[in-house]
Amino acid sequence: MTNDSDLCEPIRIVRDELRLPIGIFYPDKSLSRQLHQYASFVKPIRQRILQNSQFPPALTDSTGAFHKPRSW
Repeated sequence: MTNDSDLCEPIRIVRDELRLPIGIFYPDKSLSRQLHQYASFVKPIRQRILQNSQFPPALTDSTGAFHKPRSW
């Protein structure tokens, strides 16, 4: 799940050296061209699905409360 072309090399390694199929789900309106060339399939993530998959705005663990950035 990415649209970050920095991941092209690890994705290429998985595809070419491990010979595994690569599926890329991307959160933006379009997929990076560099990523598309390595994928067996690509599929956008619908905005509503992405929103419903988020953690709540605030969580608490053994060290205290923390919040996700408002821009998320």
